[in-house]
Formats: sequence, structure tokens, C-alpha cells
Amino acid sequence: MNFFEKSIFSDIRGLATGRLNLTGTGSKPLLNGILNLQKAAFTVDYLNTRYNFTSEVSFTNNNIVFDRVELFDKFGNTAQLNGIIRTEYLKTFSLNLSMQPKNFYCLNTTEIENPYFFGQAFASGLIRLSGPSSELIFDITATTEPGTSFNIPLSDSE
Repeated sequence: MNFFEKSIFSDIRGLATGRLNLTGTGSKPLLNGILNLQKAAFTVDYLNTRYNFTSEVSFTNNNIVFDRVELFDKFGNTAQLNGIIRTEYLKTFSLNLSMQPKNFYCLNTTEIENPYFFGQAFASGLIRLSGPSSELIFDITATTEPGTSFNIPLSDSE
């Protein structure tokens, strides 16, 4: 599965400069180098949140490495992103990322968008994402911050 065909991220944009070296073969490419991303942004579809950043990202043997990347939410709050997106010849993707948000805007959904849980949430703590893009594991240790309104509808006795 291609990570960008079925992903939790959308509307990925920004400017990139740098140098990448592509070696190997057509079936087993090898990508190495550094990209400087400017005015980069992405939306987390499931949470309906958008984040911006400007940072250097390295590519090491097809893996994308994030080292102290500072993300900004729409209110200017920050979260530090570290970790790696591992790829198998740029075809399959597996994440091992950690994010440390500080009063970060992390949920912006309505009941129509997600009937299981919805609202607006700000959080501080530690978030880890791991596993293949088709089976992501979220490990979250966080506290909510002022301005959070989180709803879980209970429609039956179960």
C-alpha cells in the first residue's frame, strides 16, 4: 500500500530545497540526503487539524528522519516532533514518531464528521505513533488544557 494513497494525512504542502541522491535500481531505489522544508503544512484528517512547520528533514537509506521539528497549530501553540518514517524501497511505510505537545490544538471535529467522539481539544504531554500506516498504534499520555470540549455520545445501555 502506498502511504499517500490511504493515509491519515492530507493537503500536504510546502517548499523544499536541498540535495537528494537517488541510487540503486528501479525496483530497489536508495534515497539519501537532506531537504529544507519551508512553509510546510499538513492536515490530520481524522482529527481535522492542520499543522505548519519549517525545518530540515533528512533521508537516510530511504527513511525519513525528523529531529526536533517544531510544529505549530493554528493558534501558534507548539509541539516537538522526533522520529522516523521507515520505508521499504519507498513503497511501504512504517512510523516510529513521538510528539511533545504544549497546549496543542489536537481535535476539531463535529458529530457529523465523527459520531463516536467529537469536539475541540487542547492537550499537553507525549504522543507516540508507531506501526505500519495501515495499522497505526497511538500511545498517548496527555492532559487536556483549558478550552477543551470533548464529547462521547452514549446512545444505548452498552
